[in-house]
Amino acid sequence: PDVVASRCENNVYDLTVAANCDEIKDAEAFAEKVVQKYEENSFRTTKFSVDLGEDIDLVRFHVYLRREEIGEKEELFQIRYQDGDIILDGINGKR
Repeated sequence: PDVVASRCENNVYDLTVAANCDEIKDAEAFAEKVVQKYEENSFRTTKFSVDLGEDIDLVRFHVYLRREEIGEKEELFQIRYQDGDIILDGINGKR
């Protein structure tokens, strides 16, 4: 997975993620991997600045299978990362 777009407003990071695969079989494992990459600042195309002095209250990852789907299809699901908790939204039509 890789971040293809980012926006920060009011201490909330909105990150658009392309999974770069045909299917996500285990959404929870995928979410953990994405959050780990965020924590390690190890996405391939995006590096986050850590010197801005901003306190981030919430990170929302908007997940798509492929970059080409962004703007063409609805997001597959969202991952919310807040206070060390990972919450999945939109799995099996739940929001």
